[in-house]
Amino acid sequence: MAIEDVFTLMKPDSHANPDNLNRTLKMILNQTKLEVYAIKWINPTRELILAHYAEVRPALVYKFGQEKGEGIFSDIIDYMVGEFHNINELLAIVYRGPNAIQTLRNLNGATDPEKADPKSIRGLFGEKNYHFGRYPPVIFNVMHCSDSKETRKIETELFFGNNYKNIGRVKNSLF
Repeated sequence: MAIEDVFTLMKPDSHANPDNLNRTLKMILNQTKLEVYAIKWINPTRELILAHYAEVRPALVYKFGQEKGEGIFSDIIDYMVGEFHNINELLAIVYRGPNAIQTLRNLNGATDPEKADPKSIRGLFGEKNYHFGRYPPVIFNVMHCSDSKETRKIETELFFGNNYKNIGRVKNSLF
């Protein structure tokens, strides 16, 4: 099995409750053979998050129509820059190990926490938030995870720059 990297991004709701962040990180390290390769706290700008989710906007407009799709996209951007949790920090982590992308995607669970395996990260810690009066509701799903080697490369360079491989392996005992 090939060793590969996977990019993850711990979203604002993951550390609105520090216990959830710690439990999520420990869950990843305990249930996988993955190692933390690079890690970085980020104060995201709207420009950074717009670049990260650039491909999502047309898909939402196509699925929901112009007005509703743009509204959902706007909620995603607000969520990621901390508008809903008053937390303007993201934790970017590159994990490395065998079949890292699929391993983490399986552990992360479905995008919609209500459809995610109850034992997955999103099943345990994610939620649909109906309190903002929006339809569909805002989804707080804890963690982003690359879906392919191609997106991992793009996302890693976006958040770490193109020299992340020079950072070196981080000891998992940090968690």
